Amino acid sequence: MLAFLPLVAAIYGPAARKEGVVVATASSFDEEVLKHDGPVAVQFYAPWCGHCKALKPAWKKATKALSPGTIKLVVVDATTEGALARKYGVKGYPSIQVFGSNKRKPETYQGARDESSLISGLRKMAKSGGDKSKPKPKRASSSGGGGGGHSGWGAGSAVEELGDSDFESRVMEGEGLWLVAFYAPWCGHCRNLEPEWKAAAARLEGSGFKLGAVDATQATGVASEHGVQGYPTIKFFNRGAATPYEGGRTAEDIVGHAMSALETSGVEAEVPQLTSAEQWRSLCGKKGTLCAVAFLPHILDSGADGRDAHIATLKAIARRNRRLYTFLWSEGGAQPALEEALDRCCASYPALAAVSLEKGRFALMRDAFDEKHAATFVGGVLRGGIRTEPVAASALKVVSVEEWDGKDGELPEEEPLDYDDDDGTVEGKSEL
Repeated sequence: MLAFLPLVAAIYGPAARKEGVVVATASSFDEEVLKHDGPVAVQFYAPWCGHCKALKPAWKKATKALSPGTIKLVVVDATTEGALARKYGVKGYPSIQVFGSNKRKPETYQGARDESSLISGLRKMAKSGGDKSKPKPKRASSSGGGGGGHSGWGAGSAVEELGDSDFESRVMEGEGLWLVAFYAPWCGHCRNLEPEWKAAAARLEGSGFKLGAVDATQATGVASEHGVQGYPTIKFFNRGAATPYEGGRTAEDIVGHAMSALETSGVEAEVPQLTSAEQWRSLCGKKGTLCAVAFLPHILDSGADGRDAHIATLKAIARRNRRLYTFLWSEGGAQPALEEALDRCCASYPALAAVSLEKGRFALMRDAFDEKHAATFVGGVLRGGIRTEPVAASALKVVSVEEWDGKDGELPEEEPLDYDDDDGTVEGKSEL
C-alpha cells in the first residue's frame, strides 16, 4: 500500500485541495456527502488508473464551474477506502456517482468525461432532482433530545442501510440471512444499540450473514408492512421469511445468534479475494479471528474453471468453520510481501496459510490442497495440534490489486519493436 502513496499525491494531493478539490474518506464521507443539503457528485478513483489521471483537469474545472451553487464535487480514493467503495458498488475506475434527493440511492453518471460534457451532464443531473434535493428530511422530535442530524447506521460501517426502494429486492427476495433493526433517530434505546450493531456487523463481515438498519421514520412503507410499532424493532429474515428477534442486544449476543443461524441454514460462506490492505485489516484484524488465506494458481495456469473449483473447496470448508475463521484467497504472486513474510509459503500453488494478526502467529498447510486435508489443517490449528510460527504484523504487507472478473486469462499481446523511420534502428538501442 505504501507504494501507492506517491501516485495518490500526483492525482489529488495537497495542491489539488488548495484549488478546491474536496477529498473524502470513510470518516468524512458522512459530513461531506450524506449531510450536504444539495446534490453531490462523487468520483471513486484509483491512483494507478490512467483514465482517472486523464479526468483530473476536467474534474478540477468542473469543480470551479459547478461548486458550490449547483452541485458539490468530491473525490474518494477507492484503493484506500475499499469498504466505502464496495458499499456503493464500485467495480471500475473512475466511477462517478451523484447523490441527489435520495442520498441513500446515488445515480451513476454515464456521460462523456471531457470538460464540456462533464459540466453539462452533472448540471443536468443536479437539476433533475429539483428542489427535492434541498430540504433536510423531517425528523420526529422528543424531549429526550437528539432530533435531526443523525446520518444513519450504515455510514462508515459494515451495516447495510435499507429503505423502501431496496428492502424487497435485497432482503425479501434475496438468498441470504439478515437481522434488521428498525430504528428512529431520536430513540434512546436505538442509540444504545447502534454501536453494538456496528461492532457485530464488522465481526460478521464476510460470513454470509448481514446486519441491516432501517430508519423507520423515513422508510414508513416497509416499517408499516412489517408491523413496526416501537423502536428498536429487530427481525430475523431467512430467505425472506421474517420472525421476531428475541435475543440479547450486545455485539456478542448478536454474533452468536448469527453464527448459530448460519450453521443450520446451508447458506454458502463468502470467500472474497484479497484486494487491499484495508480489506486485510478489516477482515483479519478483528479480535479473536483467524484468517485462512489460500494462494491460488495464476489464472493462465488454472483457467476460470480451475479457479472456481479451488474457491468451491474453500467455501465448503468455510461453511463449517465460520465462528473463528475468515477465509480469503489471493492469486499466487499477487501479494509477494505477504507470501515472503509467511516463510516463503508458496513453492507451488495452491497453498493455504492460517494467520492470526492478533497473536502474530501463522501456520502453513504441508499437505495436498483438497477439502479433506484443508479441513484437517484449519481444525488442527484451532486445537493446537499444528505448530505455528511467529510473524510480525507489520511484515504482512498487502498491496491493492484488481478484482478478478471471473473470466479466463488472456495472454498479453506482444508489442512490435519501435523502429526509427530515419535510419532503421530500434528506438532506444545503440550499437556497441
